[in-house]
Amino acid sequence: MFRYLKYLFLFLFLISQTACLFDSKNTTAIVYDGKYIDLTNERIKLYLPHSFEKMSHFDFEKIIQSIEDSTKRDNQLKRYNQLKWSKGNVYFIMDTLHGVELTVKMVDYTPFSKNDSRYVSGFLLQSCREVSNLYNSDCKRLTSGFSDNIRTQLFKGVYEVHFDNVKQFNSIYLITSNYKSFIVQFYSRFEADFDPFIQKTIVQ
Repeated sequence: MFRYLKYLFLFLFLISQTACLFDSKNTTAIVYDGKYIDLTNERIKLYLPHSFEKMSHFDFEKIIQSIEDSTKRDNQLKRYNQLKWSKGNVYFIMDTLHGVELTVKMVDYTPFSKNDSRYVSGFLLQSCREVSNLYNSDCKRLTSGFSDNIRTQLFKGVYEVHFDNVKQFNSIYLITSNYKSFIVQFYSRFEADFDPFIQKTIVQ
């Protein structure tokens, strides 16, 4: 199972570095007041700023198809199709006000320990280095950590990438709770602490 997660993480990590839908001029400071967005099929509720909106696959693909830069468009289409057709439902949530893309990918139930989280941290750091080599960019890990309680395990990794003179941030959470596992990925042009939102996630 962790081999599959490694593949999925690697795909999320590598492709997203060259496929942001937003320009840096669209970003503003994030506000920690929000609303719940219901992933009805999963019985999961995400607490997010009011400006976040869940998108249908059809509408999300329309946005991708409207991208003028062919390289960026092709990278986004690869990422979209991989997430759509691989095992587990995927949800796309956009915030055009703050310039944040959010992806939620359901995976097989995978309880994990602090030791397992070190393994996840290790291959994400390796992916970070591969990004640097593959795209001639500068990638570094800002933070990595694990927390748990009686029913929930959470891994967090935040990475900063400089690509084409643009600074980009990739915040990845692997969450297992109430016999469900899913990956939450925030992708933005500015550094932000998404923990207050993740901490309010409801998994029924």
